[in-house]
Amino acid sequence: MTISEWLLIILMIDSDEVTNDNFKHRTAPRMSFMDALALLSTGKMLARDVWTEIDFIFLVNGSEFNVDCPPLLDKFEHGTRVSYKKHIDSMYIDGTIGVWTLSQRDIFAHDWYVK
Repeated sequence: MTISEWLLIILMIDSDEVTNDNFKHRTAPRMSFMDALALLSTGKMLARDVWTEIDFIFLVNGSEFNVDCPPLLDKFEHGTRVSYKKHIDSMYIDGTIGVWTLSQRDIFAHDWYVK
């Protein structure tokens, strides 16, 4: 990577987001959030270089199912039909999954890549 490319990368991210591991996936092409969103809708898993706790995000399609196990049994009667809306989840580096929350930094970043 040339010095000019490194300088461009540094300018695209805030200095407080830079860590030693941030550039480990630099071999994949980078894109804007809008391009990443289009790929997310096709089922691709996506990530950003500056994330330190999130491994990647992915689209969860909506579904319907009958409640038959916790934690939903704490809220609904067994067998209750539930409609689950489409949303984006994040896979954390510790192996847990949670609902992903979009930030302003994520929207304007140009370091998105397919995981």
